[in-house]
Amino acid sequence: MKNAETKSAPAAEPDFCLLPSAFFLFPMLLAQLPSASGNEMVTWLLCAAAAVLIIERSVNFYRTVIRELPEPASTYQLKGDLATRAELREMKTDLMGRIGEVKTEQSAMRIDWQSEKTSHALTEARSYEKIHQRIDLVLAAVSELKGEIKGRESRQP
Repeated sequence: MKNAETKSAPAAEPDFCLLPSAFFLFPMLLAQLPSASGNEMVTWLLCAAAAVLIIERSVNFYRTVIRELPEPASTYQLKGDLATRAELREMKTDLMGRIGEVKTEQSAMRIDWQSEKTSHALTEARSYEKIHQRIDLVLAAVSELKGEIKGRESRQP
């Protein structure tokens, strides 16, 4: 009797549905397709690779170009701090002032160098004059000695 009681007792309904799902239908659909030749398989694989490549490129394009970026006209990133346009202008004027100071120092150094160059040229010209004066003195002394030697030679019989 126990067997009869167990048979007549209503069975508990399962929690999941026994209807065929897409996961179970997919192999059945694939089984109905005719088998593909080697060329057809290569064509399908190339199409799948192209689709994956297009999806990857579009995601990369979205990440790099389309995503929202802060407006560069209002703020700029400098060493981890955000600087406004006014701060950048202030930094620019400070930098231009320093560049002006360097230019004035450079021009002063150029003037000093040119004056030293002219003074060296003058001292060089004076030294040439002194050398020429000394050469003239030596030449006059040599010509006197030459005259004396010629005079002695003419006196000797």
